[in-house]
Amino acid sequence: MITRETPQQRDAPVPIDKEAILAGWDTGACGTGWVNRLVKAGKASEHLRGGYPNRYVALARDVLPLIGADDIAQDDWVRDMRLHQDRIAACPPEQAVTIEVWDLS
Repeated sequence: MITRETPQQRDAPVPIDKEAILAGWDTGACGTGWVNRLVKAGKASEHLRGGYPNRYVALARDVLPLIGADDIAQDDWVRDMRLHQDRIAACPPEQAVTIEVWDLS
């Protein structure tokens, strides 16, 4: 899931702001290569590790162009992609976004 919420907001004991969610999808076990490449390039930082969830923060300008692109799908299968195009279009390039990866195994 990609959201405009900060990691601290995601941890708060309040309901998730569903209007802050930009995109989400299901993928296989190797489906995080795209975000790992952002970390390696210095364009994202890892804030939480362990799969429940793994959490990263990056700027929208580095993440949003990848949504729906081959960069995401090349690592593993992708299904049930949910894109909120109106929210994506309204998100400023300098907005920090949180990427959450949940291990559903």
